[in-house]
Amino acid sequence: MSFDPLARFSPEVQERLRAITTSASTGQAILPPPPRNTDPLARQLQHERFALNDEQAAIMDAVIGGDLDAVVRAKAGTGKTSTLEALARRLAISRPSERILYIAFNVSVRKEAEARMPHNVEARTGHSLAWGTRELEVRAKGMGRWDLSKVRPDLAASDEYRYLRTRPKAVGRVLSLAPSDAEIVERIVVAYAVSADDEISGLHLDALRIGGRLPETDLSERRLLDAARRMWEDKCRPLGTGRCRFRVSQDDLRKMWALERPDFTQPGSGARSPAQVLFLDEAQDTPPVLARIVDEHAGRMQRVVVGDESQAIYGFAGAEDYLSQIAPSMGADLPLRTSYRFGAAIAATANRFLEALEVQDPVTGAAPADAVGPLADADAVLTRTNAGMIEEIVHESRKGRKVGILAETRRDLVSLVETTAYLRDGAPKPQHLHSVLGRYDSWDEVLEAQEQTGGASGEFATALGIVRRWALPQLESIAQAAVEVSDVSRASCDVVVVTAHKAKGLEWDTVRIGDDFYGPDRKPPKISGTRYDDPEHLRLDYVAVTRAKKQVDLGSLDWILTYPGESPAPRRGALVVGRS
Repeated sequence: MSFDPLARFSPEVQERLRAITTSASTGQAILPPPPRNTDPLARQLQHERFALNDEQAAIMDAVIGGDLDAVVRAKAGTGKTSTLEALARRLAISRPSERILYIAFNVSVRKEAEARMPHNVEARTGHSLAWGTRELEVRAKGMGRWDLSKVRPDLAASDEYRYLRTRPKAVGRVLSLAPSDAEIVERIVVAYAVSADDEISGLHLDALRIGGRLPETDLSERRLLDAARRMWEDKCRPLGTGRCRFRVSQDDLRKMWALERPDFTQPGSGARSPAQVLFLDEAQDTPPVLARIVDEHAGRMQRVVVGDESQAIYGFAGAEDYLSQIAPSMGADLPLRTSYRFGAAIAATANRFLEALEVQDPVTGAAPADAVGPLADADAVLTRTNAGMIEEIVHESRKGRKVGILAETRRDLVSLVETTAYLRDGAPKPQHLHSVLGRYDSWDEVLEAQEQTGGASGEFATALGIVRRWALPQLESIAQAAVEVSDVSRASCDVVVVTAHKAKGLEWDTVRIGDDFYGPDRKPPKISGTRYDDPEHLRLDYVAVTRAKKQVDLGSLDWILTYPGESPAPRRGALVVGRS
């Protein structure tokens, strides 16, 4: 029954009031809105489509009622963003003068938060917080010439900017090192930039050894570290001093910001306004440099840290499972187990991966009927690697389907083709060099680097493998034929093809798993020292399978159906329908 604010008056008074509050031009009633629910712990506020479930209500009680720092362990599809949105709305009621700083995992998550969150929330990434605090003369070393020329044409035209080094041979000349040793120094600085450490030390060289990213070298540890410190000092200098030799990355700028110990409760932290509450998203994939800042705000502001340790898939980039690290020190540790993305069948399959990971908390599928089984034409195809993605683009295109890829994927593929043609075939130098191969002056240098590193760099090996597997004209035609899509849009294409890493946080009605995931019949290379069922691979498998809402075709992951475990599983090739 709809609410009538005049119902409490007599019929005669109601008639007079309606005459007064009716627009003469439209005949529509101009009535005051129904009273708003101002209880911050209410299960449903005005304009909310759904009431909170018990798990979500417990989070509201802990954060608002108990004023506690909280860890929220959110399984795939359990409404993590909706829960944070509901929490922000209730905080606006209970503490109208307070601001919330929402640190998002990446730009796409930040944009979603900006569109959904109420007025008391400022959504930022760690990189964007750092960007505004750096003087332009330092930021300029990470900007493209076109962008810089619009704000500081004098810097863009300077020789100092023009000759900033990125290529191993040029970096080596500045540091008096061989190109291969210069690459090691650069990797030490990269490891330092994502770390929580104040100084460059042997720990960052050890990180390369542990990660298998340390090529052979005759240089001593001391000399490598000394060169890395000199490089970092150079990166911190502003343009205009005449002494800058190296470009800076977004990670470099974030490290400079972190070393200043920003305080989000005070002006000047990088946020637009001081905040009293902090939301940290995707905490299972937090770089230590950012985790330390969140740690340092204990006692200064209320912290809500959200994530799922089973979806930690960015360890290769230096991220750590901060969710598990911080949980013991937080006032509340609460679950979100009920997934509204998918139903019982997909949940049962996802739980087999969780069981293999020895995770005790299963996910519950609460969506309408879903299915696990073969798909002729899926809405999205997910792959483990970029090479696998290209294979699937070709496969889907041959079926006559219009393929959509993310804009950044298309840009990377075009730059890979153009850079290879420039270095290997003598084509004109492209405007945008590839992020990996573009660091070399010739194809001979590329081959020399491959020999020296032994393929230790994953991105390097992948890029080289792609241009050897496919002819450049074929790669170019693939890039030109594909349609650029936003994160989930299929309005302009038949199927989206994307890697599982890029699919993080996204969802489609139907998903087919590509052919390049590891399993008993496709094991990781021996150099990796891992098994197909090691945690780092299982977590990516779990992320991939849980992107589907209505049906998932397991493809190369169908081995999970016969993997030893207690959870029931459908037969291979069977279509199993689940009902919530």
